Amino acid sequence: MLEDRDCFNLRNNSCFGLLFLLFCIIFTNQVIADESNVSIKAGLLMEGEMYADPPDEYYDTDSGLMFQLNLETMLAEKLSAGVFYLRASTGAYEEKATINTYGVTLKAHINRNSNVRIRPGIAIGYQTIDLGFGGDDITGLDIGGFIEVAFSKIGENDLIAELGFITQPAGGNKDSDVTFGPILYITGGMSFGM
Repeated sequence: MLEDRDCFNLRNNSCFGLLFLLFCIIFTNQVIADESNVSIKAGLLMEGEMYADPPDEYYDTDSGLMFQLNLETMLAEKLSAGVFYLRASTGAYEEKATINTYGVTLKAHINRNSNVRIRPGIAIGYQTIDLGFGGDDITGLDIGGFIEVAFSKIGENDLIAELGFITQPAGGNKDSDVTFGPILYITGGMSFGM
């Protein structure tokens, strides 16, 4: 018989899978007709804190390198949507861990036609944390927010900087529930028009 925690994880996976599939269908229809771009960013995931129950304790997490890949398209004049992959290194108590997140974004475009453009947005994703010291992977829901700033174009490309955060309000593995509040990150990179 499945434990309540296992049922919760199955429901999260199914709901996220349906949401992701629906988004991909909409995105595929839009990407051919409208503006779209790919962006590659690298930066730093800051230190944070996570909670595990059991043993009902908080753990400090280390900062680490972070990489992001985004594909997005314009849905309206000042609104875009996209899919993303995020990979970050972290750890606790000198043990390393790797965060992988796959998800969707929704982004507003402020002062779209100027040399400096501000793009606040939200991200929702399916998150896995690979524990380098063994044990079952931790899975969960990521809800994040960010502000991206795009600078004057270099040819067809933009220089971009992003400040944001990731969270895990629900998740864990068969041994423990694992959650964490906002952990900040900062990244920079390039956006390439398609």
